Amino acid sequence: MTNIFDKNCKISDLASIEISNRGTDTLIGAFSVIDDFVKIKHVGGTGNIIIGKNVYINSGSVLYSGNGIEIGDNTIIGPNCSITPAEHEFIDKN
Repeated sequence: MTNIFDKNCKISDLASIEISNRGTDTLIGAFSVIDDFVKIKHVGGTGNIIIGKNVYINSGSVLYSGNGIEIGDNTIIGPNCSITPAEHEFIDKN
């Protein structure tokens, strides 16, 4: 239920990173960049959001925790990407 950010990461003032009320964590590694208008939100599950070292998450991207996200070191995520590791139950109407 904490946000743990390495002192060498860069998070835009225009990014939105919420603190979980589900007991999950957000961890951001060294030299990672969270660009403008990125939204990180804990919803739909009990997974942590773990962002490795030297990761760049481009503007407009959205990460929902769901069942958990782990982004490895040296990764670039393009603009306006949505990462939502959750599933929705589907019940056949028939």
